[in-house]
Amino acid sequence: MMATIKAASTPVIFPGRTPSQLVAYTYHTSAGRDKLLRTVQNIAGFAAWGLQRSPANKQRLLPLIVSLTLVKKHLRLTAKLTRGSGIIALFHFAATAAKNQEKDKVLKHLLVGKLLSQGVFATLDFLCYNDAVGIVTLPNVAAVQRKAYKAWLCGVIFSTISTLYSLVEIWRRQNYTAEINGQAAENISKE
Repeated sequence: MMATIKAASTPVIFPGRTPSQLVAYTYHTSAGRDKLLRTVQNIAGFAAWGLQRSPANKQRLLPLIVSLTLVKKHLRLTAKLTRGSGIIALFHFAATAAKNQEKDKVLKHLLVGKLLSQGVFATLDFLCYNDAVGIVTLPNVAAVQRKAYKAWLCGVIFSTISTLYSLVEIWRRQNYTAEINGQAAENISKE
């Protein structure tokens, strides 16, 4: 008698979890941490900048300025690492949005473009993180980082166009409703 092997529906690495649960977990946990890290990073950078321009004794403040600058640098790298955990989620959300049939076609394509742009940005940014940490050496990190920023800008442009398109659609619906209400009021007044 031959035994049959049943294929697992979930990844072996995370037993009991579906891929969509993992995507949701990694996406939502990295979004909040990234914002917190960037806030602390900006505070450290602002404090270092303020101390450099203070009239106090520079030699006494130099160790603190160097420490704050290092904190800023390491938090920037940590933020890149947390954004790396959302890469799979962004591409998953883009695929889900592309399959959605209910949405307006223009908004659907703009959403897919935005999510793909964010996914490319996160991927390239994560490659730059790997280079900065020393895991992988890239021949031209500056060019990769520029491409990452261009992908980020594309995502912002897709989002802006989507917002403007939605506003125009709302204005059209309001004008159409006002026309119908105006015609109904005229019909009532004629009777």
